Amino acid sequence: MQSHFGKYKILKNLLWKGSLNKLLHKKKINSFCHLTIYNKITKKI
Repeated sequence: MQSHFGKYKILKNLLWKGSLNKLLHKKKINSFCHLTIYNKITKKI
């Protein structure tokens, strides 16, 4: 029972880290998109 709980805890941590990485990655993509849009606007002016 104890080993099973340990495995579950590790799995949960991995899932949490994975979702956190996805969030960070999405934010990076969003900021990159904003940067390119910003650059296009500044070039037009």
